[in-house]
Amino acid sequence: MDLVKKWLEGKDPALAPHLLLVGRSGSGKTSAAKAILSTALRGGENVIVLDWDGEYTDLPVPIYTPPFEVSAPPHLIADALGEVERNPEGGHVISALLCKALEKGSVDQAIRALTSDRFEFREASYARLRLETIARYCVINARLFNENERGNNAMGMYDLIGVYDLSKVLSVSHRAMLQQFFAVLIVLTRLEANNSIPLILAIEEGGMGARETFLKRLLAEARRAGVKLVFITHSLPDYDLRQSFEILLFDHDPLIPRLLNVAIPYSKLTPGECWWIRRGGSAKKLRF
Repeated sequence: MDLVKKWLEGKDPALAPHLLLVGRSGSGKTSAAKAILSTALRGGENVIVLDWDGEYTDLPVPIYTPPFEVSAPPHLIADALGEVERNPEGGHVISALLCKALEKGSVDQAIRALTSDRFEFREASYARLRLETIARYCVINARLFNENERGNNAMGMYDLIGVYDLSKVLSVSHRAMLQQFFAVLIVLTRLEANNSIPLILAIEEGGMGARETFLKRLLAEARRAGVKLVFITHSLPDYDLRQSFEILLFDHDPLIPRLLNVAIPYSKLTPGECWWIRRGGSAKKLRF
């Protein structure tokens, strides 16, 4: 498909840096996402999937299940945890506390440090809760990398392509936290390592809507890191966020044309069909 090939090539300045697939359950958006990712893999692209419901485990890549191995410097783990569902200015103290605690050594030592009397702020409780939650599903190795490792981009799991099967995490809120933590950490580790190898990061949102501030920062950092996002969701994000995406619409909700300010011909979509809402304000039907 021309759109997918051009988007993967990244040479058309008219195309947005990321893809947004919107539709209700059963609309075909997941099948389309798998087709896009399969095209990327055939073209030699590196692909990471944060798989909400275990629907991408048939892709020809390694499949990872809990406990996930996380190896990154303390400040990056802290920054990623600080970004998870935070208010616009509310994550900096949490990140600073986590970084200081993680520098103690192990996760258990960090949790004990955050529980000690020296940490009297309520943010310490938030930091401890986030770290404890992530540690339930991850083996965390928080350590600094030497210069040789940095040069080889030896940043743990984030150099590996594959599907991270989050469906094994039964708590929906924990799954959402883990997905957001991974998304930010993948991007931040690539920025720190100055990794210029292109990466496709697919995020199946699974109905757990992330806050606008989180998505804004993720989109901006992903673009700086050379990460192309394929974001699969049930609902349209806000106007400002939509400007970063090529939108593929798998539902014909009569409210959506008004939200997008675009004329969409009335034509029932069959499974595998969608409307490509071009940023110029026109709609084109595509089939996967």
